[in-house]
Amino acid sequence: MDGPNQRTYDIKFSFLNILFSSGTGYVRSEAVVTVFLQKHNVARRVYGTIVHAGINSDGYKTQGVTYPSGDMQGRLIQKVFREGNLNRLDVSYVEVHGTGTKAGDPEELDAVSSFFCPGRKEPLLVGGVKSNMGHAESSSGLVSVTKVLIAMETGVIPGNLHFKEPNTDIPSLLDGRLTVVDKNTPWKEGMVAINSFGFGGANAHVVLRPSHIKTTPEITERREMPRLLTISGRTQEAVNAIFDQVSYSSFLKRCPIGKVYLSFSPHASFRRHFGRRSSMCNLSLVRGDF
Repeated sequence: MDGPNQRTYDIKFSFLNILFSSGTGYVRSEAVVTVFLQKHNVARRVYGTIVHAGINSDGYKTQGVTYPSGDMQGRLIQKVFREGNLNRLDVSYVEVHGTGTKAGDPEELDAVSSFFCPGRKEPLLVGGVKSNMGHAESSSGLVSVTKVLIAMETGVIPGNLHFKEPNTDIPSLLDGRLTVVDKNTPWKEGMVAINSFGFGGANAHVVLRPSHIKTTPEITERREMPRLLTISGRTQEAVNAIFDQVSYSSFLKRCPIGKVYLSFSPHASFRRHFGRRSSMCNLSLVRGDF
């Protein structure tokens, strides 16, 4: 900002660091994330359970609107655990926002360590996905949720990249209360807290519990019911080419019933069919127009 009564703030992203002292900054990235919420008793697939969540805002700050508030983040964390009647010691990992700014990381990690660390016998594991893919900005919070769900599903917490020495402005990293996951680490049972905050002072905190339900149950029997699949193309020759390139009978022998049809129809349910169409069935092949 320029003007006689305005101060100029120069944000040099080349000098930012993420949790450690020798970092030279982060890269902006983009992400598109969709989270589908359902009640547990009607969900067909459960990747994780939201135990509790909350948001608040920093309000006025003498340092300016862009400066994060560890105090307000700490208040939010306390509120979430108080309202949800949760035990902070049941949290085994915290996914932090990790903006990489000199002010942001110390403020956030101080709030995290002050609440979660008292009474622990082992260091609390922390990490941030921005070291792996960059800062997705407005969608970065949901990226953190996605990372945690994948970690729960695979049983591995992905390590932060390029972590060497802890940031000397973060006491909890120096005294061992917090440990950065700097290599792929086996998942420990327990809840996960995800912390996130925005450029203008918004804060968000969510607590997730891993699911113990298998998302892809094993197929115990073959279903012999014939199923019809339509194939479309711009010309009849295009449709014929699909049939000619697939050795259907031999392919069917190698693949379970049910999976075959999905292999042939990646777009059939998502767009309008072209003018020339034919059908495929697991018992016969039919060529012709509809």
